[in-house]
Amino acid sequence: MGASSSKECFPKEGVQLIASDSNPIVTDVVPASITYRNFRSPHKSSKFLRVGRSGSLAVTDQRLVAYIGSSRQVNVQFDDARIAEMTFSVQENGEFLSIQHNAALFQPAWKGSVEIRFKTKQANEIHNRIQQAAMIIARPQS
Repeated sequence: MGASSSKECFPKEGVQLIASDSNPIVTDVVPASITYRNFRSPHKSSKFLRVGRSGSLAVTDQRLVAYIGSSRQVNVQFDDARIAEMTFSVQENGEFLSIQHNAALFQPAWKGSVEIRFKTKQANEIHNRIQQAAMIIARPQS
């Protein structure tokens, strides 16, 4: 089946965020990294900084939630205009899911770019779900 029905390794806050959503795919804790390029915030700046940690993510029919460690990096519903400003890709023969966005997308005081990568066997399945959910919600109602 590939999808995890268990939410035990997903942060408690994330479990609460997706509790009322339907049809979740939830990863267990997996190797992950977050990369900042040309980054500037009120408290730090860096031309290039990559931090490797464990991560987890969930995609439902309504939203995407992603964590690095216990720190939430993404919580966006598919009907939120910000989803169109994010780039999703599967990399390295389907082993990695990449989420890229402008740093100011979720933190207006930040500048630069952010890439979050998750090493998961579910990369293709999660990517397909994101694309499908975003397209369904973006369709105009007749």
